[in-house]
Amino acid sequence: MHSRIKKRSWTEALWMLFAVGLFLFPVPEASAHDFWMDRRGSDFLLIFGHGDQREEFDPSKVKTVKAFGPEGKEIEVRREKKEKGMLLQPAAPPSWIFAEIDNGYWSKTIYGWRNLPKRKASRVVEAIHSLYFSKALSAWDDALRDPMTGTLLEITLLQNPFGMKAGDPLPIQVFLRGKAVEGLEVEGRDHEIISKTDKEGKAMVRIGKGRQLISVEYKEPLKDDPDADFLTLTSTLTFEVGK
Repeated sequence: MHSRIKKRSWTEALWMLFAVGLFLFPVPEASAHDFWMDRRGSDFLLIFGHGDQREEFDPSKVKTVKAFGPEGKEIEVRREKKEKGMLLQPAAPPSWIFAEIDNGYWSKTIYGWRNLPKRKASRVVEAIHSLYFSKALSAWDDALRDPMTGTLLEITLLQNPFGMKAGDPLPIQVFLRGKAVEGLEVEGRDHEIISKTDKEGKAMVRIGKGRQLISVEYKEPLKDDPDADFLTLTSTLTFEVGK
């Protein structure tokens, strides 16, 4: 009897160590993955992933896609599921293209992140509702200096980046619900922190060679949602620099 109790105690202890280990070495967070757009000739591919990793996503999560030509004139966009992403095909060459994605509910449990609302997950540490706002540029337009109407979180450029070369400083400004937001960390292609917004929502980032990926994230508590404790907003901006 004593050995049976002892064996059970060891089993419980091992499970406790396993649970603690999951907290110390968790599955990569949902927020480590982003939505962004890569240019493919005259089209754009909307991607979900991290670095060179690509993940499948439900096309119904893409709520809005808009493309704009000179002076902010809107252009029709065709969507097509392709590879693990979504191919966006503007009817005419755009200056920039924008997508809003509702990535749904994610629960952080003792077993790692699960793509489930809080009420459907077990052993939940915290739960989030995740929204993304992704923008890709192909040509400069002065309208890019201002935030789009209705976008919750957005990165704008205060200078034309297409005449720049690697190493040049690029001024940006970040808006939360149309107002400049202070204290947000600005991340680069590999989620390294490259700058931070000041009281006017402005920051300076260094241009690299090739594809540029800039992102910011904002997290706020939710009061009346039984499926999430926080709302997370992520904005990404991509463009190419050839020099």
